[in-house]
Amino acid sequence: MSLRKQAISGFGWTFAQRFSVQIINFGVQIFLARLLLPSDFGLIAMLTVFISLGQTLMDSGMTSSIIRTNKPSHLDYSTVFITNISISLLVYIIIWFISPSVANFYDQNILVDVLRLFSLTFVIKSFVAIHVAKLTKDLNFKLQM
Repeated sequence: MSLRKQAISGFGWTFAQRFSVQIINFGVQIFLARLLLPSDFGLIAMLTVFISLGQTLMDSGMTSSIIRTNKPSHLDYSTVFITNISISLLVYIIIWFISPSVANFYDQNILVDVLRLFSLTFVIKSFVAIHVAKLTKDLNFKLQM
């Protein structure tokens, strides 16, 4: 397949993936809005800053470097994999210890457990990040969808 056809196919699959994720997120939000109280939504909104910051720190541009490297070796992939897991564990440990301070700042004790639970996604996503980067590098957006 030519590069042009791969690019067009990749655009289509990426668009479909992002669109479907947005539709699913919208549906989940509507479901949760009917199920939860507005104060519960506010609690999660308080943590959005910390979750976003943790996501940014977790990746640190390592997967992007794999995508940009011309011919990454097995050593490159494994180094980024181990680095991503190590950084995500470090971020999780930091958040584990600062979650009581965050809860005290917002005067909501329940945020300690909620933040600790939400930050587990850093560790889980670090296991998949290198695989997604490899699929992106191979222009295999259909499998990612």
